[in-house]
Amino acid sequence: MAKKLLDNAVKEWRNNRVHLTVASILGHFGAIQTSDKISTKIFDAIKRFEKERIAQNNGIKEVDIIKLFKPLGIEKDQIDAALLSTLDSYGGDRGFTAHSSAKTHQPIDPRTELRTVEIILDGLKDFDAEIIKLIS
Repeated sequence: MAKKLLDNAVKEWRNNRVHLTVASILGHFGAIQTSDKISTKIFDAIKRFEKERIAQNNGIKEVDIIKLFKPLGIEKDQIDAALLSTLDSYGGDRGFTAHSSAKTHQPIDPRTELRTVEIILDGLKDFDAEIIKLIS
């Protein structure tokens, strides 16, 4: 969704429309002291964002979500706190399982895991809907 939001902002900007996402990307990733044209600055900032945040992201914790969406103009308080909390907890559990010995793992409860994933999917569906509203 971060890539979709970014692509839409670039399209809008190319149509000569000021766009919050483009301004936000420029604010987060643009070089202040340069003689480049504004379009060059914007595209350099967009490339940096895609390389440093989108391409290198592999996490689902709150910090990962904020690092992806804040530079796109979406503040933390615009994202459901329950979703962020659930993602943090689930991401922590996932990390613990991935980075610890199989001997230290406790058996998982499939029902609990399924319910957690359903909560996450519902929250992401709502978040996606908000992003789609911004794009529309």
